[in-house]
Amino acid sequence: MRYPIYIPSKGRFENCRTATWLTDSEVPFSLVVELPEADEYASRYPTAQVLVLPFQDQGITASRNWIWDHAHAAGAKRHWQFDDDMYDIARYSQGKRISEPDPGAVLAMLEDFTDRYSNVALSGLRTQVWGGKVTAPISINTMVYCMFLVLNDLPYRFRGLGEDTDIALQVLSGGWCTILFNQYQFRAVASGIQKGGLTDDYARDDGRLKRARFLEREWPGLVRVERGDGRPRHNLAQVWRKFDTPLRKTDEETKSYDSKKR
Repeated sequence: MRYPIYIPSKGRFENCRTATWLTDSEVPFSLVVELPEADEYASRYPTAQVLVLPFQDQGITASRNWIWDHAHAAGAKRHWQFDDDMYDIARYSQGKRISEPDPGAVLAMLEDFTDRYSNVALSGLRTQVWGGKVTAPISINTMVYCMFLVLNDLPYRFRGLGEDTDIALQVLSGGWCTILFNQYQFRAVASGIQKGGLTDDYARDDGRLKRARFLEREWPGLVRVERGDGRPRHNLAQVWRKFDTPLRKTDEETKSYDSKKR
């Protein structure tokens, strides 16, 4: 792998699933936490680099932006952000999901693929929850979430509730592309099961409604609020297909392709 992994976490030092999984897999990572919990995280995950936020109780959006700035200042071209409740990467093949014993090798391969193109702002893995039947190994210009690779030199930042949806809409509206890897899927704890993190904010109807209203306000004509399964939500079913910017190969990739043709 060439790009750093950051895990923003809060209130889960006793059971940070992602940190345990990456430690067991010998994949290096940084935990991004608040000062009151820093020692607890450091004692439980001694192989991690523990980075302490310069603020408290400002939520996941502020944490994601701090991480972005930290990675950019460190000179990295891209960086990974992982949610803190993941425990596996699986490869979808012939209707089955097969656990990958070496997640670092998978992530390195996805980094290589992303770097073939000059206009990819975000890439990431699909969740097994939305796995379904995989009809294409990748999807272009759609939402990327929870486990994603960010191009650092972008004029955008995370905003408000629904920050993962909003950042995808920002980059796509700016003419960039996203890649969602369908064949490789992450597994995570079901929402609302684990204490800590943003579980409470996402579980409450007022939190869901605020998130949906934020997106509707920022993206009028694209996002609308409705109710589904008895809860408020934003309807994005028709949104992603509006973005059709094609992937552009890097100059190096184009030269390599042309030489092989000859």
